[in-house]
Amino acid sequence: MARQVRRDRAIFIPTIGAQLVATTSAFVLPFVVGALMAGAGYAEKSAGYLLSMEAITAALTTLAFSGWTQPRSRRTTAMVGAALAALGNALSLLSPEIFLLAGARFVAGIGAGIVTAEVSAVVARGLDRERLISGLTIVAVLNGSFWLLVIPLLIPALGYRAPYLALLATCVAGAVVLNRLPAPAMHPQARGNATARESIGLGWLTLPAIFLTQLGQGSFWTLVGIYGSNAKLSDETIGAFLSLATLLLLVGVVGTAVVGLRAGRFAPLFGLVAVNVASIVVISYTNDPAIYFAANAIQAITNLSSVVYQLGLVAAVDRSGRLFAAANGLVALGNGVGPAVAGAIAGPFGASNVAVAVILFNFAALAFYALVAFLVARKIVSLRS
Repeated sequence: MARQVRRDRAIFIPTIGAQLVATTSAFVLPFVVGALMAGAGYAEKSAGYLLSMEAITAALTTLAFSGWTQPRSRRTTAMVGAALAALGNALSLLSPEIFLLAGARFVAGIGAGIVTAEVSAVVARGLDRERLISGLTIVAVLNGSFWLLVIPLLIPALGYRAPYLALLATCVAGAVVLNRLPAPAMHPQARGNATARESIGLGWLTLPAIFLTQLGQGSFWTLVGIYGSNAKLSDETIGAFLSLATLLLLVGVVGTAVVGLRAGRFAPLFGLVAVNVASIVVISYTNDPAIYFAANAIQAITNLSSVVYQLGLVAAVDRSGRLFAAANGLVALGNGVGPAVAGAIAGPFGASNVAVAVILFNFAALAFYALVAFLVARKIVSLRS
């Protein structure tokens, strides 16, 4: 137990820095959009394209680096990523001119993607991975909540530069902490053994599953405001409630940290995903404000907690750290592509019927997870403890 605590603590503290570098931008998106429109004269569509480009760049970079098998120091590569992210944020302060700002955000996205890939590979080597992932998720949410409070106070004085200055500050602070990351290099001789091939085989089941669940989340979240309007709620009421829902995200993640694997690995995963999908369906079709509030509370509690168990399963499958890094990239990619899926469905079929796609995405994901559970139960393959 003492060895486990020491090893996981050595991983956890520096990866807090990675959360500051790589996840802050996702939390402050609403204020970036507003600042670009009000302070830089961007149209909503242009601002949206700029933010999507950055998110997709980060996700694809994470996926690319997760497949990089040459020996290297994870710490050194992660620090290069943090430097690129800081550079991109610094360049963003120079001018709101579209090509310069797009180039700066492209560099920042690459940096964030590198940090995510390298640090994810180290986290995958932890001994109590569900608690590690839960703790890092809590840090990310608290950091995002802090900047959601502070950035609106900075915008009147700094304009569009306010969120990018906040991102630069978190990158610098995060890099200082990240520099303590354990730095084991990945050795090429470990890539071709039987256990590595077994983990890659299971990875083909877990990776598409986590992408599908997050594709459903991204599709739903795009329209959650419209569903609130269908429940006869004002924009102000919807916004206030969804900001409070951040605290419920923490409730779910803290719950996973406390419970861990006491209930097994697969039962919590299946239960949380199923309840989350059911709550999304209720939100999508209800016209009752009370039901909308209650279902959103359940959705928030089960959202990130289900992701923790899914990522924990990928880490248990993974013996190289590569699959876990790819999974984090797919979480971001699924949420990034989700808005496009929502728009494609809501236009011809109506916003409420996006719930049908969410059901199908998650049904397919659970089928993949069920196959993994079957293979493990029959001892055809094994998971790391």
